[in-house]
Amino acid sequence: PEHASRLVEEMWQRYNAGDRSLAPDKISYSSLMNAWSNSLRPNAGQKAEAILYEMIHAHHSTKEDDPTLDLRPDHKCYAAVIHAWAKSGGDDDDEEAPERAEQIVRELWRRYEAGERSLAPNTITYTSLIDAWGKSPHPNAGKKAEDVLREMWRKYDADPQLDIRPNLATYNAVINAWAKSRRHYDDDDDDDDVEALDHAGRILGEMWQRYEAGDKSLAPDTISYNTLIDAWSKSSHPNAGMKAESFLREMLQRHDTYPQLDIRPDETCFHAVRNAWENSGEPDSTKRTSEILGELWQRYVGMDNSQMDDE
Repeated sequence: PEHASRLVEEMWQRYNAGDRSLAPDKISYSSLMNAWSNSLRPNAGQKAEAILYEMIHAHHSTKEDDPTLDLRPDHKCYAAVIHAWAKSGGDDDDEEAPERAEQIVRELWRRYEAGERSLAPNTITYTSLIDAWGKSPHPNAGKKAEDVLREMWRKYDADPQLDIRPNLATYNAVINAWAKSRRHYDDDDDDDDVEALDHAGRILGEMWQRYEAGDKSLAPDTISYNTLIDAWSKSSHPNAGMKAESFLREMLQRHDTYPQLDIRPDETCFHAVRNAWENSGEPDSTKRTSEILGELWQRYVGMDNSQMDDE
C-alpha cells in the first residue's frame, strides 16, 4: 500500500504543477483504500479511514477552483474502509475495529437520510460489519454481530426497496461471530463457552426455519456447519464431542433430505468431530472415532478409517 500511496501523492504533485489530467479520482482513492484493506496489517483500518477523510478534505478544498474534480466519496469508498476495519479486527488487543466500522455505517445512513441516496448501506456493508465483530476480541462480539443482523431485518422489513436483505454470507458471519466469542470467555467457565456455541446453533436453526418457510437463499451450507463443528472441537466442555457429532449427524440427515443443497460433509468436518471427541476427555472417545465416524467417513468422503487415522 505504500507504493500506491506514493503514486497518489505523485498524481497530486503533477496536478498541482499544472497537469490537470492527472488529478486523482474516486477510483484512485478507493483502490488505495482497498490496497490497505488487503494488506492484512493491524493498522489497515486506521490507514483506510484516514485516506477517506483526506479524500473528503480534498473534495472541499478543490471544488471551487476545479468544479470538474469530484472527490466526494461514493459507496465503494466507504465500503472499502469498513472492509479494512473488518480485516483489522484480528488483534486480540484491538477492540476498536468493529466500533469504527459501525461508525462508518452510521455515517452512511446520515448521508443517505440527508439526500445522498446512493450511499445507503447494503448487505455487503453490513456483512463486513458483522465480520468485523467476528474478528473482535470483545466478549460480547457474538451478541453485537446478531444485533447487526436484527437491524438489517428491521430496516429491510420497513423498506424492502433497500438492498439490505441478509443472505447466506451474512448468517454464516453471525455463526462465526458467536462461535469465536467462546475464545474470549474465561477458559475455566464452560457454561459461558456452551452458551456462545448454543447461540451459534440457534442461528443455524433460524436459517433452516427461513429456508423451509420458502426463503431458498438462506439454506445453510457446508461452511455453516463446519464453523459450528470446528468451534465445538476447540471447546473443553465434556459434551463437546457429543455436540459436534450431533451437528455432523444433522448435516448428514439434511444432505439426504436436500441433496440439491451444498451441504455435503467434507474432510474438515470429520476431523473436527474427531478432535471434539478427543478433547472432551470422554472414556469412549476412541470408540466413537474409530467406529461411528469411520463408518460415516467411508460413506460420505470415500476414504476408509485407516486413511483418516493416518492423517
